[in-house]
Amino acid sequence: MRFCVAMLLVLAASPSSAQLKVLCVGDSITAGGFGGGDASSYRKRLKDALTAAGISIDYVGPLASGEAGFTDNQHAGQSGWSTWTFGADPARLKTYVSDANPDYVLILIGTNDAYNVAHFPIGSALNELGRMIRMTLEVKATAHVIVATIPLITSAGQEEGAARAVTFNAGIPGLVAYERSRGGDVRYLKVAWQASDNIDGIHPNNTGYQRLADAFFSAIRAIEIPGPWPVNPTRSP
Repeated sequence: MRFCVAMLLVLAASPSSAQLKVLCVGDSITAGGFGGGDASSYRKRLKDALTAAGISIDYVGPLASGEAGFTDNQHAGQSGWSTWTFGADPARLKTYVSDANPDYVLILIGTNDAYNVAHFPIGSALNELGRMIRMTLEVKATAHVIVATIPLITSAGQEEGAARAVTFNAGIPGLVAYERSRGGDVRYLKVAWQASDNIDGIHPNNTGYQRLADAFFSAIRAIEIPGPWPVNPTRSP
């Protein structure tokens, strides 16, 4: 009996053998390589960590970028994109999700909404983020949607943008809770961003990308291999 119980515990803590499709949605931070940061963004670091944990993934999406030798480099992140990019063109995200058929959708967007202070109010950007979540689940109801907080804005003279980023991040938990109450598996991911993670006032440096990869890793591992696990471990880049 003890042997059977032990075997059940091992099986319960084992990852699925199926390869998971992961769609990373965002802006230049998802694309990588801006401001001198890692050309693969957080994506290669995340894939390496998941692979080491026995979780096989395949990145999907309409775009591709990354360091030399990183071939699983598909994503849906482009410089300048904001929540309004998808709000103004709802078919864009729906098409990305339909074509990719992802198991996971990792959303990291809002920096351009916050930085461009002449843009629409942050409350409106949060509404558009909610629409992005709903559009995703309309196409793939079983997808795990993980919404991460955006990095701090530390550019000189961008005090208003920095405040807008803080306000945007503060609005994500309630937004995610509401969307989750509608029945989808939507999860809030608070990244422990530091001012020192910033390479140019907007984009993460490699330490920041590692922090982001660690956070997404913890969130996916918690779903695929039930814990208990430590939250958002930080490893050296």
